[in-house]
Amino acid sequence: MRLFFSVLFLVVLSISALGQHNAIQAPNTFQADDNPNYWKNKKPHSAYWQQDVYYKIDARLDDQKDVISALMHLEYTNNSPDTLSQLVFHLYQNAFDKDSYAGDFNGIYPGKEDTLFQKIRVNDLTVNDMSVEIVYDNSIMFVRLASPLVPGDVAKIDCSFQTQFGPIHGRMKMYNAWGSKHFNVVHWYPRISVYDHKFGWTTDQHLGQEFYGDFGAFDVELDVPEQYVLDGTGFLSNRSEVLPSDLMEKLAISNFAEKPWNEKPSEIIPTSSMRKVWKFHAENVHDFAWTADPTYRIGVSETILKSGHKVICYALAQEPHASRWQNAADYAAKVIDVYSNDFGEYVYHKMIVADARDGMEYPMLTLDDGGDPNYRSLFAHEIGHNWFFGMVGNNETYRASLDEGFTQFLTAWSITAIEGDTIGYNPHGETLNKLYQEERSVRDHQVYNGYYYASVMQGESPRLNTHSDHFKEPYLYGQVYSKTATMLYNLQYVLGDELFLDAMKHYFNQWKFCHPYFEDFRESIIQYTKVDLNWFFDEWLETEETIDYKVKSLKRKKGKYDVSLSRKGMQMPIDFSLIDNEGVEHKYHVPNTYFEKNTDATILPKWYGWGDFNKDYNVEIDLDADVDKVVIDPSGRLADIYQLDNSSETPVSFEFNDFTGNRFEKSYAMEWSPTLLYNGYDGLKLGLFFKGNYMETYHKLEAQLWVSTGLLQQSDEFAVSDQDAFNLFNYRIKYSDPLRGISSGLSYTYEFKWIEGLLANDFYLEKDLPNNKTNLKLGLEGLYRPNSSDLNYLIYPTLWNTQQWNNFTKVELTHVYDYGKSNGVIKSELRSPFFMSDYSYGFINVDVVNNNRFSVFNWRTRVFGQFGQGDNWAPESQLYAAGASPEQMMENPLTRSMGYAPEGVYSISNITGQYQAGGGLNLRGYNNYLMPQTNSDSLLRLGYVGHTGVAFNTELEFDDVLPLARGLKRFVELKTYLFADAGIININRTAEDLEFSNVRIDAGAGATLEIKRWGSFSDFKPVKIRFDMPLFLNRPPAGDEYLAFRWLIGFERAF
Repeated sequence: MRLFFSVLFLVVLSISALGQHNAIQAPNTFQADDNPNYWKNKKPHSAYWQQDVYYKIDARLDDQKDVISALMHLEYTNNSPDTLSQLVFHLYQNAFDKDSYAGDFNGIYPGKEDTLFQKIRVNDLTVNDMSVEIVYDNSIMFVRLASPLVPGDVAKIDCSFQTQFGPIHGRMKMYNAWGSKHFNVVHWYPRISVYDHKFGWTTDQHLGQEFYGDFGAFDVELDVPEQYVLDGTGFLSNRSEVLPSDLMEKLAISNFAEKPWNEKPSEIIPTSSMRKVWKFHAENVHDFAWTADPTYRIGVSETILKSGHKVICYALAQEPHASRWQNAADYAAKVIDVYSNDFGEYVYHKMIVADARDGMEYPMLTLDDGGDPNYRSLFAHEIGHNWFFGMVGNNETYRASLDEGFTQFLTAWSITAIEGDTIGYNPHGETLNKLYQEERSVRDHQVYNGYYYASVMQGESPRLNTHSDHFKEPYLYGQVYSKTATMLYNLQYVLGDELFLDAMKHYFNQWKFCHPYFEDFRESIIQYTKVDLNWFFDEWLETEETIDYKVKSLKRKKGKYDVSLSRKGMQMPIDFSLIDNEGVEHKYHVPNTYFEKNTDATILPKWYGWGDFNKDYNVEIDLDADVDKVVIDPSGRLADIYQLDNSSETPVSFEFNDFTGNRFEKSYAMEWSPTLLYNGYDGLKLGLFFKGNYMETYHKLEAQLWVSTGLLQQSDEFAVSDQDAFNLFNYRIKYSDPLRGISSGLSYTYEFKWIEGLLANDFYLEKDLPNNKTNLKLGLEGLYRPNSSDLNYLIYPTLWNTQQWNNFTKVELTHVYDYGKSNGVIKSELRSPFFMSDYSYGFINVDVVNNNRFSVFNWRTRVFGQFGQGDNWAPESQLYAAGASPEQMMENPLTRSMGYAPEGVYSISNITGQYQAGGGLNLRGYNNYLMPQTNSDSLLRLGYVGHTGVAFNTELEFDDVLPLARGLKRFVELKTYLFADAGIININRTAEDLEFSNVRIDAGAGATLEIKRWGSFSDFKPVKIRFDMPLFLNRPPAGDEYLAFRWLIGFERAF
């Protein structure tokens, strides 16, 4: 009997030992009772369940054929209350196969020459050793079970599979690394879909965005050629075998600290026929990914968390980049410390940051890009995903906000903790660091700017509770990052710092290693804080509302101050401060519910209201101080979309223009810069350019002022009496502002200018239609040249009258469209005379331009037609057969005045000339030619100008056949093409019946040099210098041959 109990004790002890949890060593103990992260041991609520997975994969990489061949064994535990008649798998790489849903969704189509496609192929699949029926639907594989899987049972799935790398890919990719091959091996195996309480089987096709997987364990063996250095998810159980200490010394990243960036790597492990097997074990993960590259060099750091848990951080840097990856592992450790301390502890034993031309996250592995310091925010983001998506495993395919948005919030949080709340921004390089270094808010740069881009600039604040693939415009998907992170900062603003952080930790700990949805997040926060926040989550998650508060007034009354505020859009509690004349800040808090956050501010009466109900708030404050101003939310967290009225003093910034593009200042941003222009009459013109706006959307102002010097004037072109008659001062002022209170996408613009002899006023309403492809303008415009000397500016001075007002109304329509790899634009204008005009004419025209891409060619076509009527036409606005009208030429500083080409090329005569500006019928070969012919009554008529005509223009670009200097295309580009133009124009006079000219045709070859950039300190538009050779004319001037060498120059393309 004693022997029996001894044996029984040993058996029980053995069973207990086998079940003891060890996350980094085989065998699989994921389901052990002592695994603190197994969902059954920490259910977020009593009714919760989720499925379990255990994958065993033996894989072999063929780096010659770029294919992975593998055997997979999967044990799938049905913990649901449902009997399953089928299993569903994701074959993510099939999204890049031929004729995929993702290709159609993203408009990415393989070329006709493509025969190799990225995909996963599954073979010999059995379930519990039984054959099954398999149905494929692109990236989804349905497995019809021979025997249903009842609750509590385990399905054992066995199969082989091959994963092929291809030229069209997503996150999984292979690329050349200095003569070697680099592999990012992600979403590379048949991955069973999640079966959860909300959807049952989740069967979303993979369209390129997000993923979702069950937690469990992986045992993976990777057989790869010996020269590869790799790492991946899980514990590398044979590290001493595949990375012995002597090899680690050679691969140490510190050995390459001084290596020049992008210099060819050394060969540490020679390429041979030898192979290695790398063995990994991972638990509490929902995915397994790895990366391999012969040029990887390894950095190592570690951090000890508050609990005593040690995390080893590895940096895998390609040797040519190693000099700027020296601190990568250390920085990763800092990020892990911040997140672990503030939001919940990192449970895994390691973290990898890899130099992999990407920005993507997997359990214990991030694939990154760049170098220090630029990669810091990328590290912060991708490492942060190991909290939200990695440990808190939400369904990001359905609602990406719960991981991307939360992680974007973490990104700003960690950079602020590590680097400070502002970070140096230097757009122009080290040499100008002192002059142009700016301190920018980390929180604004990482979070709010993206939100304001959509909500302010685009007028869009999409509902966050939207499927990741269902946003109405692709760019709005970005709001799952920005708007969600902004929401979390505003939740912090509502709850106060301490309660917010405690609530976020509670949510993380409650739902880590489980599958939450939005409703679970909001319930977790509300239950923990015991604050009714449904109003908050309803506004942010379910509506497109935005926040807009305003200081209406600040009035002093005998030691008291009356403060009046107003609200549009979302309701929020409000923090505001009174700033006295000694700079002392007096803080106040206005609750919007019965909840009052922990604050050192004075609590004022509640402001109860929403929508149009109770939009104004007035309060009387006792304060013995001289108050200068009142400011709403000095902390900058309230996501108010219009902050110019958040203070009783409009905030304005004024600085030198650094030409760095979007600046989301929370003040009215004014910038200035010097300008220099030239024309042949004024000579050099010295000026100042002022540009102001609020978030590049409201109150957009451009003001340009010039002084003409007469220096380098082409004085021999003018009468002596006119040489000093040029206009000493010139100006151009343009102001525009949206009218969103009337209609979304509606704005108005007013522009007035006195420039190079032309006085012009232009006012128009502009509407961008909801399709984001169509623009409509309705406006009034007036043109006037007061003096005869003002004609000296013009290339064609006889084609403009002085002291004549050309006033007109206009309706302009622009529509852009795409078809396949090609695109086009349709423009149309309807014009009629307006009050006090000295002219009487009108027209309607249509201009259609298409770019048709095929192979290495781009076939450009233009169809133009205009019908005009009138008995008194402004000569500058007529239709010209060979090119642009003088009115059109005023739009380009290189064509509005003479001086950029010799005078002899301009004149209109009985022969063709050498200058053409694109526009009109664009019969470029007939430039500067009067085009005489007889009409039906045998009377001489000139066909160079009219009011009605039709033309067809075409160019076949072939510069990509022999591409030259691709690296220079950022700065300059040379376009070469064959061209042809054909058209007719009316030749009748006003009192005569409509009659058209003969068809005129030209053809030839040309080239256009485009200078795209003019350095860091310029926002000049690209300049295009054109040289065309119209070798053929079907109706040449008398004495000319049909085929002859002719040439012309121009600025900008002909069309």
